[in-house]
Order: sequence, then C-alpha cells, then structure tokens
Amino acid sequence: MINLPHEKCYGCQGCLNVCPKDAISMNEDECGYKYPSVDYNKCIRCGLCIKVCPELNSYDLNTPINVYAVVSKDKSVIQTTASGGFSSVLVNHIISHGGVVYGCSENNFEDIGHIRIDKINALNKIKNSKYVHSDIRLAYREAKYDLDNGINVLFTGTPCQISGLLCFLRRPYDNLLTMDLVCHGVPPMKMLREQVLSYPEIKDVPYGDVFVDFRWKEEIRSGCFRIHFGLRTVIRSGEHMREVRKENDIVNSYMRCFQTGISLRENCLRCPYARKERVSDITAADFWGLGRDIDSDMLDLDGVSLILVNTTKGTHYFNEVRDAFNVQERTFEEAKLHNRCLSQPFERLKTRDKFLNICRGKGLITAAKATDPVHRFESNVIIQYLRKYRISNFVVRCLSKGLRLLHIL
Repeated sequence: MINLPHEKCYGCQGCLNVCPKDAISMNEDECGYKYPSVDYNKCIRCGLCIKVCPELNSYDLNTPINVYAVVSKDKSVIQTTASGGFSSVLVNHIISHGGVVYGCSENNFEDIGHIRIDKINALNKIKNSKYVHSDIRLAYREAKYDLDNGINVLFTGTPCQISGLLCFLRRPYDNLLTMDLVCHGVPPMKMLREQVLSYPEIKDVPYGDVFVDFRWKEEIRSGCFRIHFGLRTVIRSGEHMREVRKENDIVNSYMRCFQTGISLRENCLRCPYARKERVSDITAADFWGLGRDIDSDMLDLDGVSLILVNTTKGTHYFNEVRDAFNVQERTFEEAKLHNRCLSQPFERLKTRDKFLNICRGKGLITAAKATDPVHRFESNVIIQYLRKYRISNFVVRCLSKGLRLLHIL
C-alpha cells in the first residue's frame, strides 16, 4: 500500500491508475494539495501502487542531444500560441498520422486536467499554459490501452507526470513519444478556485462558463491573469469576449504566490527533475532572453520555443516537423539562463510555514498578504489607484511612507 510522506509525493496519480480495485483516490488537504488515500476495505495488498511510484522506483534520464530555438513559419500558428508554436505543430503531425495526444485542458476554471484528443479540431483544448496542478485522472490507463492497440501516442505533461506514466507502463513502447514541459512547480486547484471566486463580477455566472487565461500573446512576459465568461470555443477563436478581470502578477494573490514559489507543492521544492538530464524524449519551454540577453535575430518577446531533443526517438520526430519552423541550434547554457528549473528547483521560502498555516485557516489571499510585503503593498486599493493614473514611483513611495505612518497601509 502506498504511504509516502507528503513532501515526497508528486501527485502524479500513477498509484490511482494502476490499482486493480480502484481503492485509491486523490484527496485534498486543508490547503488544497492532493495526495493518495487508500480505501483499506477495497485494497488487496497487491503492492502495484508501490511498484509504479516514481519516487520509489528508478527511471532513465537522458542528457540533451541537441538544443534548439524554433519559431513556426506559419503566422496563424504563432498568433494562437504564447510561444513559438512547436507543441501545436507536433500535435498536429501526430494526429494527422493516425496518432492520439494526451495533454492538459481547461474545461472551465474548476476543471483543469489531462484529456485525450484524436482530432485536429480539438487541438485548441490543450493549447496554452495552465499554471496549476493538472489532474491526470485515468489518462495513464487510457494511454496504455492505446499503446497496447498499436496506436501512436504523444503524452505531454510535467516531468513528474511523464515519469509517473513511464513507471506505470513498466516497459518501453516504440509507439510512445513523451514531451515534458520545463516546470516551474504547481499550486493546487483549491487556491485557483479561491482567487477566481474572490471577484464579485462572477457571482451570478454559472461556474462552467468561467475560464482563466494565464498567458496570451499580447502580454507574453507580463504574467497577467484574466478571466472570461462564455464558451471556450468563442474565447479561443479570437471573437468578441467579455473580459471580467485582468490583473498583473503582483496584485493577483494566486499569480504572485506562483511566481515566488511559496504556493507550490512541497515536493516541487525538492524536485529531482529540475536538472539538465531529462525524463522525456523531448523537452519544451519558452526560450527567454533570446534576442536580448542572448545574441539572436529571434526575439523571445515575439514567442520562441526552446526545444531539448533528448533521445533518438525525439530526434526522429523533431526532424519530421523541422521544415515547419525557423530553427537555430543553441547551447544548454543559453537555454538555462532564464529557465532556472533546468538546473534547480525553487528554494523553500522562510515564510512558507507561516503561509501554509494562515492558508489552512483563512485562505490564500490572506496568507499571501501576510507573508509577502510587496504583494500587500501593491494590492492595496490606494496604491492601485495611484498606479492606474500613472503617478510616478517617487510620488508613490513618498505617499506610501506617509500612509504607513498613519497605519493605512
């Protein structure tokens, strides 16, 4: 029976997927982090959950063979992705050749998790970043069924989700291609729900019609967060949409805590995958700094994909789609310059225990303001008003000192 300390559990759900009696479920703790729970009335003590746990079993890691910066030649692809379009083109290639793809989809702000797609017109469902812990559900079982039936499968996810899949399968498959995303770490869905539900504008809106964008092309570096009403197909087609709220990552508690790392799962702060050696055939990320800190005629602010090709299988598939891109060969040192999780995980902040204790009793927003003075300052309504009307930073600082003396801030 699986019984990992919480700080070692990745939440990959390999144990849930492998259990022959469905005796394992994922339950939220007080802060919202999900961990496996065993129903001992169903458990037959087979030990499969232990055999597939990536924390308890070894897995192969691969040193990148090549490092590339890529940008799609098709402008329509670029316009609908936050980066250089590599994932979209690869997914299109796999499906158009009879394969299937597993990736993270946002059905609505309360339902973000892995799905299976086998049609090109479903590609939009798994586009774009979701800065939250994706629910794997039964995707490992479904992928194994496809693989056993000879279907080519592309499985995308965080490195620990890929290792969860590989440990679950327990043998190699020639028809499986894996692609991990350079992962910043993941906060829980509960914190995202609290942030969204804190806005009075959505009070009378059915939750199934509320969606979150974590990134979009117009503000690729801003870390903004916006919420929409309406059907997802309308939102993603670029037609008229009603924007409820848009905030930058300092005044938004959820995004601020994500950026500082204080809200990530405990295991993210000791992540064994935050390193050069990779668990997947291909690794994808944004190539930050290109054209600015790194000499190149490609500019990261226009959206450039960073691709690490880690295996011969990855090389084969990269070459299959290479002609669809403008490609530059780069170095790993350049790649990790602004992708810190290619070399190390986030540090555990000294205020994390305080953050978690407050979060358990009073929720995310109160915990964020109590432990992050920058967030508390910038999210104050007086400071927001001054920022809105572009008051100079010098004036804001002087006013804020006076307000603090009056105990208003």
